[in-house]
Formats: sequence, C-alpha cells, structure tokens
Amino acid sequence: MGSSAVLEASYDGGISWNIIGPNDINNWYQTNLSGGNSWTGSSAGWVFKTHALDLCANQPGVKLRIHYMPGQFSMVPEEGIAIDDIHIYECVLPVAGFTYAANGATINFTNSSTGATSYVWSFGDGTNGTSANIPHTYAVSGSYTVSLVATSDCGSDTATQTINVNVIGMEDNTIENNIFCSPNPGNGIFNLIINGNVTGKTDLAIYNLTGSLVYHETMDGVSGKLVKQIDISTFGKGIYYLHLNGKDINSVRKIVVE
Repeated sequence: MGSSAVLEASYDGGISWNIIGPNDINNWYQTNLSGGNSWTGSSAGWVFKTHALDLCANQPGVKLRIHYMPGQFSMVPEEGIAIDDIHIYECVLPVAGFTYAANGATINFTNSSTGATSYVWSFGDGTNGTSANIPHTYAVSGSYTVSLVATSDCGSDTATQTINVNVIGMEDNTIENNIFCSPNPGNGIFNLIINGNVTGKTDLAIYNLTGSLVYHETMDGVSGKLVKQIDISTFGKGIYYLHLNGKDINSVRKIVVE
C-alpha cells in the first residue's frame, strides 16, 4: 500500500484531529517506509491492532475516523482500506499484588495481580525477576523492601511490601564458612569447594540476575571435602547466584562471569 491510513480522534466534535497511538508498540503505523505512518497490509490481508483511547475518556464530542491520505509516498498503484470491525471497550488498569512464604533464606513469592500481562520484581537486594511467581534466596538476614510492577496495555501498577529474612544458623555454621567458588570472578568455569561433612542430598541451583534458573542438580552427601567443576560459561557474562539447600547446608554464593 503506497499510502498512509491512520486512526484519528477528535475531542472537539471534528474541528481538529489527532493520530491515536503513534508510539504504541502494537499499532499498524510502524513500518520501514520513508514517509512515517503507513499500513503495510496487502489488498487481501487483514491486520488486527489495538490502541489505547485514554485521551478520549470523559471528553464531550469525541469522534473517530480512519484517515486515508493517498499519494503520500508517491507509490503506485494506490490502494484503499477496508474496516471490518471496531470494538471499543473499557481499558481496565492492572492491580498489582503478591503474597510470600518463607523457607529459611528462600522466600517463595506468589503473584496475586489481576489484569496484567507482564511482571517485574525487585527483591530489595539489588536483584530482579520477571516470572509471574518466583522463589528468591537471600544471602544475608535483614529487612528487604520487595516491589512488584504489574503491566498491561492499559498501564501499570506497583505493589510493595517489606519482609524480614532470617537466615537461620548461617553465621554460626562451620560448613557455611567452608564453601568456596574458585576462580571467582572467572570465565564461567569454576570449582565448587566444600570442606566438611554434609549428610543427605543437597540441592544445587544457579540463577541469573533476572531470577531465571540456569543450572540445577542434586548432589550426594559430602565426606571430608568436595571439589566439583561447574560450567555456566555458555550463559554469558554477568552475575549469578549459586544456592545450596539441604539438611546441613543453606548457603548462597555470588558468581561473577567476566
């Protein structure tokens, strides 16, 4: 199509007109044509798009139109545009909310937001996550302000809570003081070293800064000393957190991949 077809709204009964959503991610205007706004659908194609009409709310004399401007790009043949259905509905803002349950240093966050399609968590210790529901393990006891931003096409909302984390026994645990990752910083290939005795199974998990799990395995008990090589080099440079959870161990180590 060699022309521009845009959705416009008037708030004064048709005297002046404004393009709706020229910067919306999901509009039909964003193309590679050198004139700006244009629909790229073919004469036999349909394009399904949505726009927020928030500026029209509580305005008298609102009018909508599809403005077709032939010849804007001086391309032939010129074509028209067909509108099949237009649905106007109330755009309800999301409401953010969450609950949490503590299991030692690990806090399991459960999302109770409504009307949202994406989420961003901030755990108060400099790390973030984007999953709807997510566990997070803290390295140090303390008070943390946790926030959740819930977002949809209509907008966003933020829920914030302050949580108290008690890393039980970590400061006095001799095993905790004998866990090392070397080299660190490094290239992503490092040795996990545990000096001491660990009974039963130990869960080993490594998360990136967004809270995504990149490595997981269950280890057997340790008698005396463990030296285990771990490779997370394929996940790229950045900061990772190694979590060890078991009967005798509850530990977090920060891994830096350069």
